[in-house]
Amino acid sequence: MENVALNGTEYAIELARPADADTTRVHIYADNVWVGSGTLSQHVRIEGCAADLGKDVYDALEDALSDALGRGLYAACDPS
Repeated sequence: MENVALNGTEYAIELARPADADTTRVHIYADNVWVGSGTLSQHVRIEGCAADLGKDVYDALEDALSDALGRGLYAACDPS
């Protein structure tokens, strides 16, 4: 789980990719409360999440995910 603190809120992302799935699911939490889910694109963009978190939050979350994937974390969930 990747965490990002922004504007006084602690955001966390949980990734899930079942073996038979062709997409990675992204579950987003704000201060330990689930706020929405979407999918992770091949360009490490969160898509299809109904949560209105603002561009700055999504950008920070996507940057944290990109960094984690670049370090080899979440290999089973890597969308590439």
